[in-house]
Amino acid sequence: MIYSEATIQWIPEDIAFAKTFDLLKPGGIRAMIRIKSDYKTPDEELYNRTQKVYDAYWKPENRYKDMCLPFSYANAVNYGYVDFEKREFYGKRVFTADEYVALSGTHVDHICMAEPYKSLFFNGLREAVPEAGNKTEFYDTCELFFARKPLANV
Repeated sequence: MIYSEATIQWIPEDIAFAKTFDLLKPGGIRAMIRIKSDYKTPDEELYNRTQKVYDAYWKPENRYKDMCLPFSYANAVNYGYVDFEKREFYGKRVFTADEYVALSGTHVDHICMAEPYKSLFFNGLREAVPEAGNKTEFYDTCELFFARKPLANV
């Protein structure tokens, strides 16, 4: 099995699928996971406060969507994989202000911000959450994509 978690989109699709296909034994599984979060619910007021912080201070050098290469998990079948399948799981994550800032600090386009915007941005997020009881909740959809290398080369 080869497993990746939201990192493979940084590799050109043809290389990512071809390399993992070559590494797998016949019948091997390639599993990829992606988490999509709903940042707006359940507290729309907190969402609006954080959006004001984004509007005022989020000045990334590069935006994440501009850095990612075109990548479709379903295209595995175009590179020899069979039995493509997508499963979804649902959950919720709850963060304090400091935890929310720490999470935001893991996003590449947030890491790349220049000062003074970076400090102002993270301080603004940290100040927005206590007004909501010092917690923010995200409803997540965890997408798991499977594909299998055929038992015999097709």
